[in-house]
Amino acid sequence: MVSGHVDAGEDFITAAIREGSEEAGVQIAESDLNLAYIQHYSRPDRAYVNVFFDVEKYAGEILNTEPNKCSDLSWFEINNLPENTIPYIKVAISDMLLGKNTGVWGWN
Repeated sequence: MVSGHVDAGEDFITAAIREGSEEAGVQIAESDLNLAYIQHYSRPDRAYVNVFFDVEKYAGEILNTEPNKCSDLSWFEINNLPENTIPYIKVAISDMLLGKNTGVWGWN
């Protein structure tokens, strides 16, 4: 999944559009972002709110534009994700497949 942090002075919609461009080389219109899931994620040193979007329409060709940060950018069967998929991402995908639109990770 393409992901990243919201920069100072930026909302999460603008961040999603920017990250799509920076990490995957695609241009996404705001109207093509569909809110899919919100996750409250806890680490020992801080908590995050992760916002996940479905994007079915974009311009450009998907490329791994940050190979120093991302080992691969490929399509995978939703029930056959790579072993190195980040755990909180796996939980979010599992929840979405169950029809959930909110969840938590790391609070136990």
